[in-house]
Parts: sequence; C-alpha cells; structure tokens
Amino acid sequence: MMKRLVIILSMACMAIGCAKAPSPNVVLIVLDTLRADRLSCMGYGRPTTPRIDALAATGTLYTNAFATCFWTLPSHASLFTGLHPVQAGATSETLHLPEENMTLAEVMSLAGYRTVGFVCNSWVSKERGFAQGFQEFVEMWRTENQDRMPGVEQSLETMTVDKIEPWIKSVSTGERPFFLFANLNGTHLPYRPADEYLQQFLHDGYDPGRVRELAELTSGWSHLVGDTPLSESDYRILSDLYDGEVAWADALVGRVIDALDRAGVLDNTLVIVTSDHGEHLGEHDRIDHFATMYDPALHVPLVIHYPRAFEAGLRKDDLVSLVDIAPTVLGVCGAGDRAPQLHAETSSLASPKREKQDFIIAGNEKPVTGIQLLQSKYPGYDWQSIDYRLRCLRAPAHKLIWNEGRGVELYNLAKDPGETSNLADAQPDMQRQMMGVLTKTYEKMGTTKEHFMFESTDQESLELLRSLGYIN
Repeated sequence: MMKRLVIILSMACMAIGCAKAPSPNVVLIVLDTLRADRLSCMGYGRPTTPRIDALAATGTLYTNAFATCFWTLPSHASLFTGLHPVQAGATSETLHLPEENMTLAEVMSLAGYRTVGFVCNSWVSKERGFAQGFQEFVEMWRTENQDRMPGVEQSLETMTVDKIEPWIKSVSTGERPFFLFANLNGTHLPYRPADEYLQQFLHDGYDPGRVRELAELTSGWSHLVGDTPLSESDYRILSDLYDGEVAWADALVGRVIDALDRAGVLDNTLVIVTSDHGEHLGEHDRIDHFATMYDPALHVPLVIHYPRAFEAGLRKDDLVSLVDIAPTVLGVCGAGDRAPQLHAETSSLASPKREKQDFIIAGNEKPVTGIQLLQSKYPGYDWQSIDYRLRCLRAPAHKLIWNEGRGVELYNLAKDPGETSNLADAQPDMQRQMMGVLTKTYEKMGTTKEHFMFESTDQESLELLRSLGYIN
C-alpha cells in the first residue's frame, strides 16, 4: 500500500511539472547464463566476444562481478530491486517477485522514462511479478509475439533483437528518455549455435553423432542422477558448443549497439551488459548451474558504457554484485531520490564516494522445483541430496561456501582459483571468522514478509520451462 501511495504522489508531482525527467537513456542487457571467463576481454583465448570487447574498450569492464544466486529468478530480482533474493522474497522457495517490492522499472517510469522489457526466459515473466513498472513487457516465448516459428537460425533471441531495433528507432527522437531491458537466453542449455558459430568454434575430430546428442541436452539433471555420464571429450564438446552460443549472443549485442548508433543516441545511453549467472562446463564434474556456489556459476560479465560517467578502457577489479546495478542506474539518471530504498550514493558504481567492498555474498534457498522434478522424473534418486540451502561469502582472496547441514568449504582463491582444495579443516580460524561475517550479514539484512510459493497456471510459460529442463 505504501509503495502505491508513493507512486500516486510521484505521478501527481510529474503532472504539475515539479519533476524533470533525467536525460540519459538506459539499455540493460542480460545474457542469461553467460559466465565471465568466456569473454575475450576477460582473457579468454578464443574470439568469442568482439562486439562486447569493443563496448568495453569505450566503457568500463568490471572483472570481479558476481551474481547473487546461481539461477535466473533470484538474480533478476536483485537486478530489479537492488536487494538480495531473501530480502526481495524472490527465491527458490517462493518462485516469484512479491508485488510489495519497488522495482527499477517502476522508479524509471515515475522519473518520466518510457520503459520496455523484452524477455526470453519465462522465469522473468509478468505472472511472476517481473513486469512491475514496465509500460510494455514483451514475453517472447508467446506465439503472439513471434512472426515465425523459432528454430536454430531464427531463435527467440534473434526475433527479440528484430523487435528491439525498430523500437529503438521509433523512440529515439521522442522527448522522453527510454529504459530498455532485454533478457536474451541463448547461452542457456541446450547449446545449439547457428551454423556460422558452430563451424567457427567446434573442433574437428569429434564424433558427429555425439555432438548431436550433447546439443540436445536441456539440463544437467540426467547427468546429476547418473543417467548421462560425461567424459572429458564430452565436456570439450559442450564447451565448444557453448562458445558458439556466446559468439552468437555477442553478435546480437552488437546489433543493439548498432541500432543505438544509427539512431544517434549511443553516447547518451547508459548501456549495461551483464548476466544473471554463469554455467558449469565440466568443473567439479558438473554441467548446468544447479546447486552451486562455485565461480563458474556466480562470476558474471559486467560492461558499462556511458562516456559521461564511466571511463573508456578502464578495467576495475573491485568486488561488484548484481545488487549494485539498480543504484547505479538511478544514480546516473538522477532518479535516486525517488526510491531511496533502491539507491544509496555509495552503492552506485559511478559514484566517487563508493568504497571498495570487503566482501560480497550470494545464496539460494531450498530448490523446490528441483526436488519436485527429481521426485517425479527420477523416483529412485535420493531427492534429499539437494534439499538444503546454500550461502557464499566471497572476499578478494578467499571464499567460504556454507551448505546447510552439510558442512563448510573454504578456498584460497589467490592460490586455488579453481576451488579444488577445501581448506575448512586446515584453517579453522579463517573458517570461523568468515562464517561469522556471513551469518551476521544475513541476520542484518532481514527477509521479506511474504514467503508463500507461487503456483503458475500459465501453460505457455510452463512449457518453456519444461523445454529448458527446469520442471517435469
């Protein structure tokens, strides 16, 4: 109720002319499931991301940006609210973003922005609360939003950019600035890159039949339960397929950048390219991104381009979290005073008052949908093996992972970036110190009042989640 009152008063204020919309446009692109270390500008040895590299050369690259969770819904909640998932109430136990939250799109609308969202992942749906504040919200998995049947060459992501380009052209000459959000899901399993990218990144010598089989994997569940054993060669194939998808996603980002440039608004647009989480490609004998706090699943890319606030060609190694995105947008756009709960000047990445963070955190609640899937699809598998919460504290040189009821892991990231040697028993003092900080941080944050689990009735959205391996 209080949030709605704030909205009404703000709209009334705008109507009588007591607020002037800030000037920069905003384009926030989330490349779903893109891990940071597969970008060429992050040091990867293959030319996967020439367009993002070029954007980083004219903007700022954050080399230590991390998701707040290992999967889509909680991490997008952090992007939209500047809160950790348990604070926003958008977790694996609730499966929606509660309406009581004030979202970034809502604040931008109140600030006079024209707001639009284009989404390819149905975890980020209107039904689940993510359309709050968007004047237009286009769910690309719906047949009504598709002008042709999606396939490999004409994916949902390609059709999405086909819609984004003319939208940018149509609004670029308007008096109102715009806020455009796009979720592009191409780097998510299954990995089926278009032929030109497949040919560029798939090594010779693989069994074509095995390549086709692995390109059909929709999730890591069958591997988890032992039905789909994977060899080192299989991991290499998956890695090559993934690289092809990364390059394809990069080309789509390039098309959006070109559309902004053609419209003459690129230099007056805050462009943010990031991801909601990463992906395992054989590390710790895992694929996909389920129930993991290891860096392949949490380390995400972050490139920000806006010449007036972000230095060109700068690489910043400070610890950054997805919760920093919303306050950064509001700070740059001068809209922070409209939603102080989403913005603090010291949180904005553009603020000279921001100090280096001593640590960042991530976490996940009990995986309701995963448990249900195992119970129904793999009744012989012990579903209790995944029935626990995860927490993570990451400092510059060390990382602690807490597995509810299953112990603690501690890693020296400086010496062991692959997180292969658990030092929890060898360094008990460090373990206790970091566990104390993690516990106090969660206690201090508090949690949302709304805890119920959301049950979807949207068959088109559910069908997409089935195709991605999330539900049975």
